[in-house]
Amino acid sequence: MKFNIKNLKYSTVSIGILLILITVLLYKFTLSSFFNKNSQDHHSMLATLVSAQKPIIQDVVDIAEAVGTLRADESVMIRPEIAGKLVSFNFQEGELVKAGDILITLDSEMYKAQLAQAEANFALSKINTWRAEALLKKNFGKKSDRDEATTKLKVNEAQVLFEKARLEKMSLIAPFDGIIGLRKFSLGDYVQVGQDLVNIVKINPIKVDFTLPEIYAPRLKAGQEIELEAPALLNQKFKGKIYAIDPHIDENGRNLSIRAQLENLDLALKPGMFVKVKIILGIRKNSLIIPEEALIPSHDNVSIFKIVDQKAQLIKIKSGLRQKGTLEVLEGIKADDLIITAGHNKLIPGMNVRLEKTSGASS
Repeated sequence: MKFNIKNLKYSTVSIGILLILITVLLYKFTLSSFFNKNSQDHHSMLATLVSAQKPIIQDVVDIAEAVGTLRADESVMIRPEIAGKLVSFNFQEGELVKAGDILITLDSEMYKAQLAQAEANFALSKINTWRAEALLKKNFGKKSDRDEATTKLKVNEAQVLFEKARLEKMSLIAPFDGIIGLRKFSLGDYVQVGQDLVNIVKINPIKVDFTLPEIYAPRLKAGQEIELEAPALLNQKFKGKIYAIDPHIDENGRNLSIRAQLENLDLALKPGMFVKVKIILGIRKNSLIIPEEALIPSHDNVSIFKIVDQKAQLIKIKSGLRQKGTLEVLEGIKADDLIITAGHNKLIPGMNVRLEKTSGASS
């Protein structure tokens, strides 16, 4: 085979050009990577270090808190309507009594005698009226005599009723089932009309009175559940229900008066006791919760920083329930947003940021 020097020259030139092209491409790729790396490092050095997390997703129980005072379900002071000497009482202080039990008896001998006299007059009036009717029918009597006898009969009948009513008032009875209090008299005392003798209270069920600001008025209604905590009973908790809301709002404090009722089977709760009250106003499902440290408050709104494309974006939010270092967000963020929780005091909107720690959402 004949060696061609011309073909060799062309091959050498082609190989040289190919090597030059490979060298240029390698240089270009290496230089581009070097500059890109330097650019990223420079960006990283300029970005502000922050901590961020996604909102926590959970149900929120909206609760209003107040302080209240326990009241007896029923309470009355026993007082006489007629003056007289106290001759007996039929109870032990602090014991349970039943409705209708005779508690105190006043001397009634004089009133018994007056009742007997009234009954005798009434009996005589009935005889006189019968006689006047009989004579009139036989045309031996006058109509006026019959009318006078009839009127006298009605007067004496009314007198009997009056004397019986007055005699009944000499025995003071329990108006309802309850616990008798401490007596304020001694046997043999002459008591006056309206004098305090002893009180009776009914404490099962028991009531609690409390107030809330007027802003809660549209959200309160009879039948809402409450939770009651009594510090005097080592913070024991009890449950009850609202049954009455005063329609009038206090002009001075702009507060609404509320009354609830709860069972008190063991009679541990006492009227006058101080208690803490929680009212469940509602439950919101799948609410977005962020830590309080993420907030950027101002005079008219609340804002937060969230991360968008590695930049800090300032967002106004609508806040809901605040409790135990957290805040419910009603508007302004989504479940997958990254909320900046630390480092935002060094930020301005649009500033580059890099993450120190990221937490996921939980539900």
